[in-house]
Amino acid sequence: MVKAFVVLSQGFEPSPELGETLRLHVRQRLAAHAYPRKIEFLTELPKTPSGKQQRFILRNQEIAKQQAVGEPATSASKVGNL
Repeated sequence: MVKAFVVLSQGFEPSPELGETLRLHVRQRLAAHAYPRKIEFLTELPKTPSGKQQRFILRNQEIAKQQAVGEPATSASKVGNL
């Protein structure tokens, strides 16, 4: 399953309606298998001191969440991609 992590610009507030709007916007532009089924709003993305995004941290957090609630493994946790 594809999940998007979104950092909002100043002046925007996270809401289910905004998440659905973003999901539909992306769905119109990407293939059916590539658009995010879930959207999570963050205040910032994890980065290295030089500013590179650390996607593996988000991936590991998602795997830990799934294991904590007993959800079956997704392709991200099986393959290691996010």
